[in-house]
Amino acid sequence: MAQLLPRRPRGGADWCHPELVPLLVPLSVQSAVKYLLAEGDKWLLTGFASLQHMGVYGLVSNLGSLVPRIVFLPIEEATKTIFSKLALAQKQKSGGERDRNKDKENSLADGLTLLLVLLKLMNLVGLVFICFGTSYAYTLVLLLYGADKARQGVGAALAVYCAYIPFLGVNGVCEAVVHAIGDDHELMRLNKLLGVFFAIYAVSALVFMQVLDWGTLGLILANCVNMGCRILYCLTFLASYFRRVAPKTQTSNRFVNGLAFWRQSLPERLVVIAFLASLALTAISQRVLLSSETEGQISYLRHALHIAVGAICFGGTVLTLYIKERHLLGAQLAALRGQSKSHED
Repeated sequence: MAQLLPRRPRGGADWCHPELVPLLVPLSVQSAVKYLLAEGDKWLLTGFASLQHMGVYGLVSNLGSLVPRIVFLPIEEATKTIFSKLALAQKQKSGGERDRNKDKENSLADGLTLLLVLLKLMNLVGLVFICFGTSYAYTLVLLLYGADKARQGVGAALAVYCAYIPFLGVNGVCEAVVHAIGDDHELMRLNKLLGVFFAIYAVSALVFMQVLDWGTLGLILANCVNMGCRILYCLTFLASYFRRVAPKTQTSNRFVNGLAFWRQSLPERLVVIAFLASLALTAISQRVLLSSETEGQISYLRHALHIAVGAICFGGTVLTLYIKERHLLGAQLAALRGQSKSHED
C-alpha cells in the first residue's frame, strides 16, 4: 500500500520526467478549453435564458445529440486512429531518399482520399437533416411528446438543431484529423483559437438571445457560428497540409483554399439539386398541410400525408444519389484499397 502513495524519488531523481514537462502546458490549456466548450451552453443559458428556454434547449439537445453520439463519435475516433498511424508512418519511412519521398506522397494521397470520402459522407448526412429534418421535426415532437410540447417551440427548435447537425459532423472529422496529424505548436495554436471562437460564440449568443430575442433558436444559431469558425480553421490547415497531392488550385488566401478543399467533398451537382428540391417540396407540404395546426385540432391524417410526401422525396433523392455517386465513391474506395495494398507489398 505504501508503494502506491506519493513519496520522494530515490537517488535524487526528478519528480517529473523531463520529456513530459513540455506537454504540461498544452494539455492543461486543452483541458481548460474543453471544459469551457463543454460547459459554455449551461453558463449562457443560466445568464441569458428563461426557464422555458432552458427546458426547450435541454429537451432538444438531448434528442438532437443522439445522432452525434451514436453515428459521428465512432467515426471521429476511428478517423483519429487512422490518421495518427498515417502521420506516424510518414515519419518512420525507411529506404532511400527518393523512396521515402514517394512513400510520403502515397501516404498523403491515401489520407486525402479517405478524408474526402469521410467529408462527403458527413455532407450527405447533413443534407438529409437539413432537407428533411427541418420539415419533419414538428411531426416527430408531436409523436414523441404530444401537441403541447410541439406548440411550445420544441418543434421549431428541433428544426433549427437539424441544421446544426451538419456542422457537428464536418467539424468532428476535421478536428479529429488535425489532432492526429498536428504537432505540438499547431495543437497549441488550435487550443488558443478555440478560446477565441468561444468568445465569438458568447457574443453571438448574447446578440441572438438578448438583442434579437430569438431565445433557444438564438443559442443554437450561436453554436452554428462557433462550429463554422472551427471548421474554417481546420479546413485551412488541412488544405495546407495536403497541398502536395491536392489539385493545383492553391491561392494566396488561406480561407479560399480551405473552402476550395471543402468543395472537393461535395456531392454531384444533380444530387445537391435533388436535395434542395426535396427541401422545397417538404417545406411547401408542411406549410399547406400543417399551418392550420398552430391553434386548431391535430389532424393525424394531414401528418400522414406530409410523411408520404417526404417518403416520395426521400426515395427520389436516394435514387439520384445511387445513380450519380455510386461509381465515383466506388472508384475512390477502390483506389484507396489499391494504394493500401501497394504499401503493404
